[in-house]
Amino acid sequence: MKLTKTEREKIKNIFGGKCAYCGKELGDKFHIDHIREGEDVKDNLVPVCARCNLRKGSSSLEHFRGYATLINYLNTKKVEEIFKKLQEKV
Repeated sequence: MKLTKTEREKIKNIFGGKCAYCGKELGDKFHIDHIREGEDVKDNLVPVCARCNLRKGSSSLEHFRGYATLINYLNTKKVEEIFKKLQEKV
């Protein structure tokens, strides 16, 4: 589905100018993603940052959420390890 610039902006504005997946503020360059594959209708489209769209790829939203949850968990553990090592040095 080819969207006009105005249609893309409307979709972006519905989400407050933020990525539908991570909440990052979107600038002028952003992607439009299908929530459900194959349904080429406007209520199936969301604005997303390039990072989220490229990471999601053709995965289902449920699969991507699981992946994002795992990455957030691993990042949290990494930060905790770094913080612990820094405290040991003090």
